[in-house]
Amino acid sequence: MSSNPFTEHSPSTQQQNDPATVLKALYRQAGYASLTEFGRACTIGWRTLRKLREGQIGQIRLETIQRVARILDLPTERLVADLSLTDTQTGSDWRLEYQRLRVQLDEQRSELKEEWDRAFYRAVEPLLLQIPTVRAAATRNPDLPATVVLDLLLPLEEFLRESNFIPIGQPGEQTAYDPQLHQGSGLKAGEPVRVRTVGYLYGGRLLTRARVTAEMGT
Repeated sequence: MSSNPFTEHSPSTQQQNDPATVLKALYRQAGYASLTEFGRACTIGWRTLRKLREGQIGQIRLETIQRVARILDLPTERLVADLSLTDTQTGSDWRLEYQRLRVQLDEQRSELKEEWDRAFYRAVEPLLLQIPTVRAAATRNPDLPATVVLDLLLPLEEFLRESNFIPIGQPGEQTAYDPQLHQGSGLKAGEPVRVRTVGYLYGGRLLTRARVTAEMGT
């Protein structure tokens, strides 16, 4: 019969400063009756819970530690200090461990940003390469069709769609005014409006409201 990985040990078998004992006191103080309930609230699995109980803070991602700290309503530094093993047990200071985690997170963020920047450049590369040429051609020929420029924007529009940037409305579109999604002056919710410039959502979060004006004749 397999054992439950969330099963708690009896406090009598642990030292007062043992990470498992400290963790139990913290989550109970936060209103969670069991380790299982606490793990669900933090959306972490039993492996991470085991690392917390064993004081293996250095093996947990900083984002996860920060989420656990929020659930416990504690500063991240305090949580790291409380659950880290003592210097005599590990030969290291929890402050050094926390700093290492911060550096790790900064490096991950930098790598993600570089990856996104490269993807963005690949998407707009045709635009970046051709715009100077199109500008020079437009200077020589003011009647150059706008479709030439619009065609250059297609890779960028495709990249925005694939990256989960969702436009709010389309220019000239008639819709009902929604103050959460639209920006306009003197308008009431539900009032007919016309979109002047689009807005954008990213992953369901609002980035920019669409600019709208009251529909004439209403």
